[in-house]
Formats: sequence, structure tokens, C-alpha cells
Amino acid sequence: WSSSFTAGAASAENYHPSVEGIVHHEGTLYFVAKYKRDLFELNLAKQTYKKKATNKGYFQGEPDMIAIYDNNMYFTEQDGSEEGTSGIHVRTDKKVYTMLEATGYGAKSETTGVAVSPDGLHMYFAVQQEGIVYDISRTDGYRLDGPVAGVVFQ
Repeated sequence: WSSSFTAGAASAENYHPSVEGIVHHEGTLYFVAKYKRDLFELNLAKQTYKKKATNKGYFQGEPDMIAIYDNNMYFTEQDGSEEGTSGIHVRTDKKVYTMLEATGYGAKSETTGVAVSPDGLHMYFAVQQEGIVYDISRTDGYRLDGPVAGVVFQ
């Protein structure tokens, strides 16, 4: 923590350039450093932080947006591969898993703007370059964080 703008800017450039996906939840400020692929958790009251890598398991792209719903953190990702695979990943208290992959949109596409409906039955996200907005829900009628079958945990 610094009260100096110059020192703060230098620190940001060194440790977390290209910040995206900032969200506040229960006293903690979360943001991702896109190119370094890190998640920062800032405890605002204690003025402490934790840094965690985001490139684990299937989450190999650059983290982008963050949303928190019922203490689960949802990330969007920009892959950058020729296939244009990007996705939404969920971090629970214990695990990270891929919720969906949006494939075939091209290398410049990314999933953005993830949001969950208040009742937990719908998730909304967009594929940025194409301007397509999706509303997804489970076919079994359960909430998105309800019982799971066939989930690949990482």
C-alpha cells in the first residue's frame, strides 16, 4: 500500500499490469492481472493481499471478467488460440472447474460480462467480438450451483 501515486503506478506496472475484472465482495477487493494470469485478493480493512495463479487445469487463457454469486467466483477467459476457445470457470472454496467453453469464434474472441440471475437459475455472458449475448440454464431445473453430475474438477 502506498500513498504515493508514482510509487503505486510503478508497483502496478511491475506486479499487475493489464488489470481487468474487478469486484468487491464481503470486504475483499478482487481483480485479475490479465497478462500475468494472476488473481489478487485485497483485504481492504487489514491492507493485506494474496496473489494466486489463474492458469490451472483447463483455465489456460487470460482471465478477464469476475463475478461472485453465492461465494462462488466466476471468471471469463480469453484464450487467444487459433481455435478461439474461451470459457467460464468457477472457483468454489475448494476447487476450480470449467463451466463452459465457447469454441469456434476465432482467436480474437473472448467470453465477457458474466452475471448470474438473483435466483441462481440463469447465467448470462457474451462473446465479445461477435456481440452475441447468451442466457444459459440447466435442463434439469436446478440452480447453477445445485447438484452436479459429470463435472470435470481441476
